[in-house]
Amino acid sequence: FFVPPVSKLKQRAARATVNFRYTGRTGLTVVGPVTGMQYRFGGPGATLPVDARDQHSVAAVPNLRRVP
Repeated sequence: FFVPPVSKLKQRAARATVNFRYTGRTGLTVVGPVTGMQYRFGGPGATLPVDARDQHSVAAVPNLRRVP
């Protein structure tokens, strides 16, 4: 049973992202409940990669839409 070093696990997690676009009128900051990361959407149309572990909570925030 092999467990990769923590640095490898972090790298793998960092690659697993989902893009979200902000459709509101001002800026918005969302804190991911799993990772604790802050996602700052600066204004309308801002698109950011969100850690896949936070995606379900971020998707529940009004004015944020998942994009390909």
